[in-house]
Amino acid sequence: MGASNVLWHQKVIEPLVTRAEDYKATRRKAFPVILLPLANPETERSLLTVGTALAKARRAKLHLTHVVSVPVQTPLEAGRMEFEQRRVEQETILDVASRHATEKGIRARANTLVAHNVPSAILSVADMEQPDLILMGWTGEVRNSTIRGTNAAGVVKLANRNVLVLKDNGLNKVHRILVPIGSGPHSKLGLRVANFLATQWGATVTAMTVQVGQGYSAAKSEFDHESLQFFQGLAEEFVRDSLREAGVTAEISAVIDTDVSNAILKVSVDYDLIIIGASNEWGFRQWLFGSLPDKVANNASASVLMVRSRA
Repeated sequence: MGASNVLWHQKVIEPLVTRAEDYKATRRKAFPVILLPLANPETERSLLTVGTALAKARRAKLHLTHVVSVPVQTPLEAGRMEFEQRRVEQETILDVASRHATEKGIRARANTLVAHNVPSAILSVADMEQPDLILMGWTGEVRNSTIRGTNAAGVVKLANRNVLVLKDNGLNKVHRILVPIGSGPHSKLGLRVANFLATQWGATVTAMTVQVGQGYSAAKSEFDHESLQFFQGLAEEFVRDSLREAGVTAEISAVIDTDVSNAILKVSVDYDLIIIGASNEWGFRQWLFGSLPDKVANNASASVLMVRSRA
């Protein structure tokens, strides 16, 4: 590189790059960003309901993105041309979402990407926008399905961001939110998310934990009645401590049961939304979110918001 080029970089390019980075950092500090990838019109309404509520509660802006997936053998430029032609002919998913956000008074930005790999494209947007969290949807239409192999799974596995995945079981008016909690950052994030949503929706939040045991009917064979009450008291204190750490107020529930997921499912029949963290906090084998949230999401009548903290 010649002396003139070196001088050009030092005097012009480097200061511009620094100013651009400073500007991005300032914008992120002023307006937190929620990245909301949209792909399926069937789950769009519920995702927007959750996304706009979180944006309002946190005074954040939404970055709406739609990734058009094309086969590896198809040139990206050909995919872009085809998409632009369709966009002229009909309203896109982002057009609808942007209008909805504007009607709710939310700052929103939208972009469409054509890519061979959807998770990689979403992660590229996340690297650029530096969102506080990523909110995605998962249909899970097949009974006992998991998010493994889905686009959501690809993002959850690699994102250095808080990620929420909504399993929409007919999310409508939310009056009561249930947050099963274990120990660790996922549950704390779940409690904070529940608090944000409850504030916007006028809903109540119940934080519950499950003490594994045989229950009162088998007290003689496992614990006496007083011991059982003692362990339930410890579980309730654990929930109170978790609420204090998260800075959240909620109703408290401690349940004694032989199976954690069954206990959550039994309690959840009276709730509209379940917010649950990754399974490693419950002692289950960790795989993305894990077997516990998968089981709850597939068997609950309420919608389920799975939470994975970057911490």
